[in-house]
Amino acid sequence: MSKFRKIETSFWRDAFIESLTPEQKYFYIYLLTNPATKQCGIYEITVRNMAFETGFHNETVEKYLEYFEKNNKIVYNRQTNELCIVNFLKYNNNISPKVQTCIKSELSDVKDKVLIQYLYSMDVLSQEEEEKEEEKEEEKEEEKEQFISSAFSDEFLTDITHDVTDYDNAGTLTDENKRKRANLMLKAMLESDSKIENLEMLYKKSKPEIKHAITTFNDAQYAADNVSRNYKEHWRHFVNWFKKSINK
Repeated sequence: MSKFRKIETSFWRDAFIESLTPEQKYFYIYLLTNPATKQCGIYEITVRNMAFETGFHNETVEKYLEYFEKNNKIVYNRQTNELCIVNFLKYNNNISPKVQTCIKSELSDVKDKVLIQYLYSMDVLSQEEEEKEEEKEEEKEEEKEQFISSAFSDEFLTDITHDVTDYDNAGTLTDENKRKRANLMLKAMLESDSKIENLEMLYKKSKPEIKHAITTFNDAQYAADNVSRNYKEHWRHFVNWFKKSINK
């Protein structure tokens, strides 16, 4: 994004600007337009850089900084070297979505978050915090999924179809063997102690609650004629169903 800063013509007839000396006007314009400025109105710059670029001595720069701070035109954090132009949005506000995205990115890099409050409402801060919390929650969910995958991948991977091999001429299970297969699957799931313990830990549910959920899920799968999966696939479908049922 190209860098430019604008100053409205009314700037020169502002009562405060009219009260400044030529040197103070020059320094204030420098604060608004120097190469370190950002779209958000908060940027990092050292006294040494300000002195070098304006031609003032360090002591003069300090004097002007104190003057503009006293008049609530800037806030300067000397620990982080971050400077906030309190009236920056008055002269450089831009509602372009591209610019707003840039501003949001820049605000996330601000070290002294207190400076943001001088330019933006607490709603902006709250929104950023909410987005960060959402990102954290998404990361937790991803970690949870990875944990589930690693915890379950080495158990019961054998397809239990070897226990029920009587298919009819059409290559499907007979009604009798559908029920037999469903019972075998239910028994295997209810005896999967380590899996159930993992669900207890991850979702804060008791063992009886999880076993009840397993029974309910398997009854529904049998009623829907979904009994041809192998054990691994069936368990994964249950975990997904269980998560959704908790979030309802």
